[in-house]
Amino acid sequence: MQDKKSSIGLVCTYIGATCALAIGAGFSSGQELLQYFVAYGWQMVLVAAMFAFIFIFVNYQCAARGRQLNLSQGTEIFDVFCGKHLGKVFNWFTGVFCYLSFIIMISGAGTTLYEQYGVPVIVGSCVMAVLAVLVAIMGLRGIVNVISKVAPVIIVLVLGIAIITIATHFDSIGSGIAAVEAGTYSDVMEKVGGNWFMAGLSYGGFMILWFVTFMANLGRESREKGDFKELIIGNVIGSMIYTIACVVGACALASEIDLTASLGIPNLVLANQIWAPLASIFAVIIYAAIFTSACPLLYNAVTTVSNEGSNRYRIIVIAGAAIALVTAVFVPYQGLVNMIYGYCGYIGGILFFIILVRGIQMFATGQTREDAPAAEGSEAK
Repeated sequence: MQDKKSSIGLVCTYIGATCALAIGAGFSSGQELLQYFVAYGWQMVLVAAMFAFIFIFVNYQCAARGRQLNLSQGTEIFDVFCGKHLGKVFNWFTGVFCYLSFIIMISGAGTTLYEQYGVPVIVGSCVMAVLAVLVAIMGLRGIVNVISKVAPVIIVLVLGIAIITIATHFDSIGSGIAAVEAGTYSDVMEKVGGNWFMAGLSYGGFMILWFVTFMANLGRESREKGDFKELIIGNVIGSMIYTIACVVGACALASEIDLTASLGIPNLVLANQIWAPLASIFAVIIYAAIFTSACPLLYNAVTTVSNEGSNRYRIIVIAGAAIALVTAVFVPYQGLVNMIYGYCGYIGGILFFIILVRGIQMFATGQTREDAPAAEGSEAK
């Protein structure tokens, strides 16, 4: 039984861990916000609502089933919801997607330091790869403990810049969004999906591909640690904080749409508008945000093919980071973000509908009870 003080501390840790994995390079740089939210004008609110529902529902389902079935690996959650054969397909696809996302993070890290400070891409990417390896080798709890401390600082600073921008350019938000809705920037601003529904589905879809095994593993561990309630509360609060941050950040970008529409890292412009030296500081913040996503992405990818803590796990972590580093030097950062996140997000959307239907079916047939037998394709450990 957790006492009240430690329980609140655990909730805060899980809030931080949720925000940490979610923010990444795309959110902190503002590129995701442009493509998924600003591009749809005031319909960004509908995009946000759909994303929040998908994100919270899937995270709960994965954590609850991971705890109930005491899965030996988080990757077994795909068998629970999708069956043995389709589950294996989604398992491998998610592992590949997480690894591709990790490569994007390594590439983005190098690009950020190069664009702001002129540091060679290989240097910034190499430092990020080494940091990710060191933390990933610490295992799941090590990752949660490290990134949960970094994320709140990043969220506060990103929101601070957005709020100051909105306060000083409040009258420009409406006209900026009206211009976007009129198609003024359609030639220079990329967007994901053809409508708000597909954008929300894609955003929620690619985000749950990052989280399904992560939450299943945390759910399994909560069975032993007795902190499942704190895990769910922290995840829900963290999800809502992140969703609100997306809308606030998108409004800030819209208020300066003439400057931000065509840029790869539009949030740097907002920081520069407030105070020129702040842009240099904010580049470090973006680098830290990439770090908080890179660590669990590498972990998720490697645990697809090996068990945490084994020698095989450590070897693959190191080898995987080395290959990602070499690839990141030659892969253009901005071009891959739209393609990988957009199209992979639609596949994640398919996974969401499978989990939605299967989750309802399991609840209706009593398979969500603690004493219920394991679902087909998995065994309680």
